[in-house]
Amino acid sequence: QGQLGLTADEAEDLKTVAQNLYKDGFGEGLSDCSDAIVTLRQNIKNTKDMSIEQQQAIAEQMMTMSEVFRTENEELTKTLTTLLNNGVIHDISQGMDTLTLGVQNGANYSGELLDTMREYSPKFAALGMDAETAMAYLIQGAQSGAFNLDKVGDAMKEFSLRAMDGSDTTID
Repeated sequence: QGQLGLTADEAEDLKTVAQNLYKDGFGEGLSDCSDAIVTLRQNIKNTKDMSIEQQQAIAEQMMTMSEVFRTENEELTKTLTTLLNNGVIHDISQGMDTLTLGVQNGANYSGELLDTMREYSPKFAALGMDAETAMAYLIQGAQSGAFNLDKVGDAMKEFSLRAMDGSDTTID
């Protein structure tokens, strides 16, 4: 209640979500589940407009991704928020699906997938790419032997700058 500025009733609803998560096998303890809910609510602002069931489903997916892909909930939610704010995803599930696809296809080989998505999502948006399209390019770069994923993101950024600058060099 104190961490999220909720009423007692709202906090009780989220307590129930945390208990349900733990009952369903998520987290090593109730505190892991509570922490996941707090992280979700603090970092992804539109969760306040979601039903308790929707929040629980997102928390389950988030905790699964964190466990399977060895990432922190905080990093995951920061990445999803950045993707939402830059308009390359339209909802949290789409973002999680895109990140999952990236991890499953080798885009996290250098451990930079989440950082790269956060850093370069404004450039992806400027190029008119959604997250799925950007991820396809990142996967292709990873599979083609790029030194690290940041180099692939940086190449996309440089292309976007050149493509939009209108300079004589770009025209040539």
